[in-house]
Amino acid sequence: MSNDTGAIKNSLVDFNVLILTFVFRALEDVSLGPDETKGDKWRGALGYSLKRETCRAQYPKDCPTCQLKADCTYFMYFLNDKPHPYILRPKLDTKPVYAKGEEITLELVLIGNAIVRSHAFIAALINAGKKGMGKGRARLLSETLEITQRFDFNDLLGCELMNTNRITIELITPMKLKDNNGAINYGEFTFTAFFKALMMRIRNLSNLYCAGKASDRKAIDGEIQDLLSMSDSVNCQHSTKWQDYKRYSSRQKSTMKIGGLIGSVKLDGDLDVFYPYLKIGEILGTGQYTSSGFGRYKLL
Repeated sequence: MSNDTGAIKNSLVDFNVLILTFVFRALEDVSLGPDETKGDKWRGALGYSLKRETCRAQYPKDCPTCQLKADCTYFMYFLNDKPHPYILRPKLDTKPVYAKGEEITLELVLIGNAIVRSHAFIAALINAGKKGMGKGRARLLSETLEITQRFDFNDLLGCELMNTNRITIELITPMKLKDNNGAINYGEFTFTAFFKALMMRIRNLSNLYCAGKASDRKAIDGEIQDLLSMSDSVNCQHSTKWQDYKRYSSRQKSTMKIGGLIGSVKLDGDLDVFYPYLKIGEILGTGQYTSSGFGRYKLL
């Protein structure tokens, strides 16, 4: 078993991330609900607006059979069942309702080749605000937009871990993970299940949107397996709880329950080899519903 992850790192040389920050002004009182589900409301508004901004087939009912889907931003990056190369991260400010005149801040994270379509995402979010958000479709005016950060995986390799033996992970939005047997983990947080889900997410995004498929798959498989074996030796003390929320699915025309773990996790062990992947996970999140801002965490 080796702690060399050269093949993984080589596969991520083209892993690029762009973070855009929007500031909207509420033109009417707007209800976006609790912090944990604000991203879900933004995602619904983004999908509705993105289709109208980018569809060249006059909104077909059956997008998967559309002859133009191969170059359709809505289909490629929003509608398909693959991991999505965008993340909506509303400001976590504990405000379920914004009064008329208040600022509303939203971060949009774009990954890999979705960055070249940033103009479509920007226009869709600005127009979503104009059309209205939340109950009553309250209008939002886009006031400022700036590039907050742009980096690739190599930028993270220079990050130094101040204490290589101890890290605290704060789960700031619900994280829905599966255990090693594939079942939903409603209780105990394990570092191995968390890290396995994180590496799967990084690898999927790299393969789909960042030219990662060209890398040595067998070598990467071996290195990930070595990392997972080493993760078993990391001591994990968690103070977490499961929290459920409701969301309305416009595609399924029904209310669904979504939830995940929140709280904090203390890790002790030789963590240096895991650190670059944990750092990129601060941006990407992990678990389910990550495009809506679920699975966000901070390293402390």
